[in-house]
Amino acid sequence: MIGGGFGVLLFMSDSLSAYSLDSILEKAVDTQQDLKRDYYQGNTFDIGDYDATLSSMLAKAPLAINASLFRPFILEANNPVMLASSIENLWILFFTLQVLWRTKVINFFRYIFSEPMLIFCFTFSMFFSFSVGITTSNFGSLVRYKIPMIPFYMCLLYMINEMARLKKARDMQEDVVHDEGYIPSLKN
Repeated sequence: MIGGGFGVLLFMSDSLSAYSLDSILEKAVDTQQDLKRDYYQGNTFDIGDYDATLSSMLAKAPLAINASLFRPFILEANNPVMLASSIENLWILFFTLQVLWRTKVINFFRYIFSEPMLIFCFTFSMFFSFSVGITTSNFGSLVRYKIPMIPFYMCLLYMINEMARLKKARDMQEDVVHDEGYIPSLKN
């Protein structure tokens, strides 16, 4: 789908003019640079400079995704609204780490690729986080722009957490069954 989408964008770039692939990348760089200006009174963050090429933007993907998912951090909050957002982000960070710990990271991705809904939630939340993080340098804008992504990311975490909890319960039940020497009928 990604390849097909890029193919369509490249094929139709002449008729899309302002929305061609090159224009979109340049607009993203311009928007990010504009939001770093001084008139935002220090409510900005910087993931570093990049140019309007796909490879340059992809190199900033981890920083952009981190910024969208977990920023502003508590220490970056300098007004009540940012403080509320930073507390929310701290909770999301802790819950993410808890799920990664519970699933041992490798199993985290096994869970994702075991269910189509999880694949969708993961793909959408990562792509959306990247898009918001790469084009935004202002915390106020970041907090507003990432709102559509949060439900999908949280659903992803909750579903994986529940899958891991159920697997642990099944494993513990199997251990009890083997220890006691009988096998009760288990209905799924």
